[in-house]
Amino acid sequence: MKKILSTAAVIALVFLTACGGASSVTLEDYIAENDDVMAALEASAEGSDVECEVSGNTVTFTYTLDVKLDDNTLKEYAETLDTSLGKTLEDEIPGYVKDVEGDTGVTGIKMKVVYADSKGKEIYVRTFDRKGIVKEEQ
Repeated sequence: MKKILSTAAVIALVFLTACGGASSVTLEDYIAENDDVMAALEASAEGSDVECEVSGNTVTFTYTLDVKLDDNTLKEYAETLDTSLGKTLEDEIPGYVKDVEGDTGVTGIKMKVVYADSKGKEIYVRTFDRKGIVKEEQ
């Protein structure tokens, strides 16, 4: 949990120091034009079990857990993750989205958090915008 918050904080801080963006570009475009932003994204994920990807206006953080789950245990894991992470993510991520939108001039940014098992099967997925959860999946 601390890793996603620290990764999101790094992104927000880099955007604070990067050149201003325009609302006609996507976050992906903005990052492509600002090498320091991409370098910070890559550095924030280095040496951890998190993968960070930017596509359009969505930043996706994928955490791969060293477990293989069947359908029954997948549901239990999802409930445990929601209980342990859900409220914190809901409280923190929209603020990061607002900061990034304000600092880049890019609107409509989303941050997606994915937890997957060792085979890549998604256990827990939440997508946030500046207002909170925009799409719940399990």
